[in-house]
Amino acid sequence: MFYNQDEKRIVCIFQPGPYLEGPRGFTHGGCIATIIDATVGTGAVYNSGHAMTANLNINYKNPIPLGSTVIIDSRVDKVEGRKIYTSCQVRNHDDSVLHTEATGLFIKVGDSEAKL
Repeated sequence: MFYNQDEKRIVCIFQPGPYLEGPRGFTHGGCIATIIDATVGTGAVYNSGHAMTANLNINYKNPIPLGSTVIIDSRVDKVEGRKIYTSCQVRNHDDSVLHTEATGLFIKVGDSEAKL
């Protein structure tokens, strides 16, 4: 994962292997959800401090073949009080296929002033 503080953006490079198989030859949807949650959640934490997932909405567009390399491009869209709104896209390495889109809501927890 790579964090850009000025853009409030996290980019993750991901290559699913055979143990992440769902439908034959493709990545399991739960695995895709997990890497999205980890990526956008990391962005929320780096931007605003300790936070937890409140809601994650995922739209699967095209399956991700096992062994392919995808880019999870996420950003913090806005912060309202304790609420952190995020979004992301999962695209193949050459940006020609949109695999997944997602939005998330994260809630600041604990000391809301503490940042990593």
